[in-house]
Amino acid sequence: MELKEIVAKNMIELRKFHGYTQLDVAEKLNYSDKSVSKWERAESLPDVETIKKIADLYGVTVDCLLRQNTNVTKKVRVNGLTHGQELLITLIAGVLVWVVATLCYVVLKWSGVPENWATYSFIVAIPLMFVIFLVFNCLWGKIWVNFVLVSAILWTVALAIYIPLNVEADWLCFILPIPIQAAFVFFYGLKILNINIKKKNKENNNK
Repeated sequence: MELKEIVAKNMIELRKFHGYTQLDVAEKLNYSDKSVSKWERAESLPDVETIKKIADLYGVTVDCLLRQNTNVTKKVRVNGLTHGQELLITLIAGVLVWVVATLCYVVLKWSGVPENWATYSFIVAIPLMFVIFLVFNCLWGKIWVNFVLVSAILWTVALAIYIPLNVEADWLCFILPIPIQAAFVFFYGLKILNINIKKKNKENNNK
């Protein structure tokens, strides 16, 4: 079996083991999904630097990626998490935020705090949950999800500030975030554009 075929076979097995699509892998490596598809069809071979990135992504050694293995997924390092495991950890962290919010609600109720202030624990939990999701997504997620989460944090914080206010200008809580949201759109738009340019440059260099 040729080296291209060995690498292709190992890449397919490892990608499926981690629960990634070809598009997921392409985004993590800053390549197009067409390039990943060519590698997995053994039509071309990634360069040395990219092979190292692929090995790190899947939690195996470069040697393991280049050798013919009967079951390459058994060589995955212990600290390598599958896509499903990453999602599960993120969801558990989100649930814990609501558990803490519920405990705060119960404690406040027992302390004789008015119902509306006790219920406010759940309002505060909403942006906190999105913050937790953002932290985990920065570790192993996609950049466009970061944009969605940052936007969600911005508007839920505005909501959390608006609810307890009782002043005439409380509507400003939803006006002030607008320029911040616009800045986020500009920032992430440039970042995604830069990633796409790097992808094209890498593909042109490999041709």
